[in-house]
Amino acid sequence: MPPADAPLPLAIKLLIGAVVSLGLLTALFVAIKAWRRPPLLPYEPRRPVPWGANDLVLTVLFIFVIGYAGAQLTAHVQGAPPAQAGQESNTVSVNGYYIGSLAELAGVAIAIYLMRLVANATLSDLGFGIRRLGRDIGVGAVALLASAVPIYGLNELLTRYVKYTHQVLKSLESQPDVRMFVATAVAALVVAPLFEEFLFRVLLQGWFEKIESLRRMLRLGLPGEGPAWWPIVLSSFLWAIMHWQNGLAAVPLFFFGLVLGYLYQRSHRIWPSMTTHFLLNATTMTALWFQIHHGH
Repeated sequence: MPPADAPLPLAIKLLIGAVVSLGLLTALFVAIKAWRRPPLLPYEPRRPVPWGANDLVLTVLFIFVIGYAGAQLTAHVQGAPPAQAGQESNTVSVNGYYIGSLAELAGVAIAIYLMRLVANATLSDLGFGIRRLGRDIGVGAVALLASAVPIYGLNELLTRYVKYTHQVLKSLESQPDVRMFVATAVAALVVAPLFEEFLFRVLLQGWFEKIESLRRMLRLGLPGEGPAWWPIVLSSFLWAIMHWQNGLAAVPLFFFGLVLGYLYQRSHRIWPSMTTHFLLNATTMTALWFQIHHGH
């Protein structure tokens, strides 16, 4: 990485300034809209998800078994043991990233198959309805613009106290070429948003919302109450905890998870939160690429 005081090229400074300005304007617009006419996004009701606790545990177990198999295969390809709990992750090779990406995609595919088989879930139940795909992508893009400045600002503040670490950053620093960038980009831009949004928003948050729905039914309904916040908070906390190895990045990620959870709660489709997640990772990957190569 370049020194903290290394001057950036003028083009990069202008690009950062434009993105920050657009983000602040978008955040201001969203804040005014939310203040004048809440809710910010209309709530689209859905039937409670058809999967129960047993279905969820079985599916998540399969996902982690496939992930573990992918990690072992990656370690075999690299000729090194995978990192143990409490240790820093080893630098992953190009092939290792592709193997890991395939394992996570296989996990999502098997999870969809299991949910359709054991819980009779439809694609709409699983968040893949496409009737408002264009609008969902637009909402996700606006959400990224509105949340990027505070999320990145908080992350920058925290990294002054605890250094930010990430496997992708280590890999790009050790092998800053196009092959590694493409491999990490596939993992970070395509696979991670799909895998994490499906697991934490669709499966987990969807199930938490089902629990809340059942609780309200047992109390013969709660008139005047809108959608509950606790499913968003809990799924965001679990998602942030998954990133505990990245220093204090889990803190801004928790708040970013609230944004992602809100997007899912309002639409019950994966596309808005996945778009926001994709764009945040794309911004981060672009910044890493320029940062690393500017320092060489």
